[in-house]
Amino acid sequence: MAAEKTKKWQFKAHSHGKEEKPEKAYRFDWKLLLWLALLVAAWLVFSQLTQQAGMPAPASSEKVTVIVKATGAEGNVILDKVLEVKKGKTAFDAMKQADPLLGYKDSAYGIFIESINGISAGPNQYWALYVDGATALTGVSGITLNENRLIEWKMESTGTYSA
Repeated sequence: MAAEKTKKWQFKAHSHGKEEKPEKAYRFDWKLLLWLALLVAAWLVFSQLTQQAGMPAPASSEKVTVIVKATGAEGNVILDKVLEVKKGKTAFDAMKQADPLLGYKDSAYGIFIESINGISAGPNQYWALYVDGATALTGVSGITLNENRLIEWKMESTGTYSA
């Protein structure tokens, strides 16, 4: 019976008693089709897993909207810009894009803003940073822009003390 399964050639005899040339019996190979389907399925699963596992993907072109505002000590508007920045950039990146005159220095604590649009804080004043209306809990270089944000700077006074 095993010999019948592996039989590839069939011989036909005619009534004349002569044997003809063998004809090839064509059988569809379901096992081969199954292996090919499994191979394609495995490739699709592997490609999905590598994308989900944090493998390098094409650079994101997704952007977020950032509103950058700065007001002086008297409430005068010093800077008011609406920007589109790449998702994942920092508020400092947005500030550099919004203000070509931005004055800053890098310190052990991060970026320190010295002037906005060419205007520096005076004696007993500083630039206070607000994000979405609330006092920032980190410096400008520590704020990652993953969603639309309002970055606002207000010149505030440290207060004067007399003894």
